[in-house]
Amino acid sequence: MVLSVDNDRTGDVWITDFDRGVIETLGAVVNTAGDIYVIKDIPGVCPPPEYEGVPVYFAFPDEVIDLKIMPSFIVRRDDTSPAMSRWHLGNQQYQIPAPGAGAVTITNPRTGNLIASGFDSYEEKAQAVPFDILYTIQIRARYRNNLKVEAMKMLHYTLKKYPPYTTVYLRDSEDQLRSYTAFMESPSPQDTRGDVAGRETNFNVSLRVEAELDLNDPVARQALTSLPTTTIEIF
Repeated sequence: MVLSVDNDRTGDVWITDFDRGVIETLGAVVNTAGDIYVIKDIPGVCPPPEYEGVPVYFAFPDEVIDLKIMPSFIVRRDDTSPAMSRWHLGNQQYQIPAPGAGAVTITNPRTGNLIASGFDSYEEKAQAVPFDILYTIQIRARYRNNLKVEAMKMLHYTLKKYPPYTTVYLRDSEDQLRSYTAFMESPSPQDTRGDVAGRETNFNVSLRVEAELDLNDPVARQALTSLPTTTIEIF
């Protein structure tokens, strides 16, 4: 959960921000042409011909990626589900003076002492809704001389970026850097054996991100601007 610490508005985060964050936390950057993510300088791994680094693709579960491009990473978002155990009813991300709000002071009518000061209306935004987002990072490399050389080095690189207890970094709609707890679960081999030239060795690394999604718009509310009065009837 993100809270404002200096009475500023906080940005929004959406599913695609986490997609981008998972890829960029893995160490991928946009290539010179601006059309693909690549990871440069993975020790012991040679990028495909004419690539600046090992390409990183994002794909939905049923989407097909060109299987000829290896080595490569494929990141898939598998599931997005509410995590209401992390929900705290009534929590707010921020509360700030609403646009056009006027300053107000409340004093004791008898003594003239200041009781409180503030504004006549405030803008506030409710807590973002917690979700768990599951990703699979697929590692793809050629199967060479019965030794999983490139795949093992890519797996080593991936687990260094995403150990069992880890963090995903991303930027919100205000371009502020955020961090979210994540858990790496069950790296598993997924070798495929087609023809001799097409044999490859794969690893799937599962990642669960404790995310949040902004589903609530900010609202403006009127504030107390004077002391309450009471009327006593005498019978």
